[in-house]
Amino acid sequence: MNHLEAYRTGKGRIVVRGKTDVELLDSRTKRSASIIKEIPHQTNKSAHVLKIAELVENKLRQGSDP
Repeated sequence: MNHLEAYRTGKGRIVVRGKTDVELLDSRTKRSASIIKEIPHQTNKSAHVLKIAELVENKLRQGSDP
């Protein structure tokens, strides 16, 4: 089902994405940070913050660089 069909019938899925940038924090260690620039309309910001925290915590448990 495409976007036009979803709009016409009121049923379907439309993917809405935010915008991010990756900024280099330290050129010597090559550490970078993902910067969230925009989030989709009607997105629950606190749910996103919790999900990000969960992903970072999982990555730290695995012993990777944050």
